Amino acid sequence: MLVLGFIVGCSDNPDDDHRGIGSCSGQVTDQNGDPVESAICSLSGGTTPTPCDASRATSDVTDANGDFFIDEVVMGTYDLTISMTGYGAITIIDVTIDDGKETKVPKDETVLTPTSTGTVTGTVTSSTTSAVISGATVNVGSYSGSTNTSGVYSISGIPAGNYTVSATASGYDSCTSSTQVTVTSSVWSDGRHFFLENKRPNY
Repeated sequence: MLVLGFIVGCSDNPDDDHRGIGSCSGQVTDQNGDPVESAICSLSGGTTPTPCDASRATSDVTDANGDFFIDEVVMGTYDLTISMTGYGAITIIDVTIDDGKETKVPKDETVLTPTSTGTVTGTVTSSTTSAVISGATVNVGSYSGSTNTSGVYSISGIPAGNYTVSATASGYDSCTSSTQVTVTSSVWSDGRHFFLENKRPNY
């Protein structure tokens, strides 16, 4: 009795896969339009995998610009799930991958919403007299608040992210922090303390 054995190999060349190979890309942002770095973007479903698919990528992590690119995806229809700590995960259904083409997911479909927020607090005082400044306006990105009679401000409900903080008050020059404040979910950020200079009269 003659027994024939066959060894099925997998080529490293994606062109040898006759099922067709494509790619998927997009940009992940938050509700302010700012890129979200380190978000995990994963494809699921689609074509039934074979042993040759073990080396093919089905996910990617966004870079500093929020961009992701999943290459060498077997053609088919997939669900794309995007997740990131501090944000609610989203799933885009019926993402079609075509042979030899790059499928770009629309930007308005890859927006992450924070699941929790943080608070920025600090003080505003005069750089000349060290007296507290009441009623100064402090802006954390697009979020704002005012100092109380003790010169203290506390701005809550700020989604996780990096923000530039600035302070203004009547009779004083405005001041902007030289470094950005990082707000993490459910965590109070380091306080930003501003020292404003009196405005010089115009002659």
